[in-house]
Amino acid sequence: MFGFKSSEIRRSVRIGPPAAGKRKLPTTGRNDNVHSTPASSTDSSLRHLDIRPGSGSSIRSIDGEHMESTDQKRQSASPAPVADADRLGSNSLNLPNAITSSRLILALVLFGLIDYDGYWKTGTIVFVVAVATDALDGFIARRYGMVTVLGRILDPFVDKFIICGTFIFLLAKQADSGINAWMVMVVIGREMFVTSLRGFLEREGKDFSAAWSGKIKMALQCVALTFSLFSLAPEITESPYRAQFCLVRDLLLWLAVASTIWSGLVYIVRAVKLLRSE
Repeated sequence: MFGFKSSEIRRSVRIGPPAAGKRKLPTTGRNDNVHSTPASSTDSSLRHLDIRPGSGSSIRSIDGEHMESTDQKRQSASPAPVADADRLGSNSLNLPNAITSSRLILALVLFGLIDYDGYWKTGTIVFVVAVATDALDGFIARRYGMVTVLGRILDPFVDKFIICGTFIFLLAKQADSGINAWMVMVVIGREMFVTSLRGFLEREGKDFSAAWSGKIKMALQCVALTFSLFSLAPEITESPYRAQFCLVRDLLLWLAVASTIWSGLVYIVRAVKLLRSE
């Protein structure tokens, strides 16, 4: 009608600038053949999650089971708290620990009596009462479930304190008590070595609890020290049977020292077996 051909009209339209908002984006060289996730599948996957704001939010599946949150994982990775029964708290103030503490006080009284000189019969009675409480506090603690960390620490310490201390104080009465310096060295050396060995093995997670050899050693030492203390009392020193009593005392001291060495060797063999079992 106006003298333009249809082909020229189409050419002018193609040459013209592209419409705004319809510009073709440049490609990035990636594979354009990517399938987009349909909206229906996205909604279905979101229904599996239940994310709630706040510390320690959890993720819950549609069947109601909770997945472990980040805070829960952090708590599970941290070491478990120590039970109240294993802490040094008010539960440590019980009857067995009170008996053990009284044995420590009796040991100090005994050392004063030995050093003061002249109260040998009283000192012997104090020593017998003190060592007798060792079996009493252990029995009560195990029988009534009163075992505490304080008791585990205090009981063996007081045992060694009263035995080694009595040997040392009686050493000053060497001529009359029957105790020599080398006996004291054997007793103290054995206690120090076994205590160090037990501490090392228990840090490694090994069971190095007291054995029967140690209990026998303790009993013989108590009997020998009882005879040594009473041998200094006037009832023995002025008795016509003093020589016979001192002979029995010396035999018991020898037996106590021998049992000390024997129990130390038993603990050494046991420790070697534990270390080789790794």
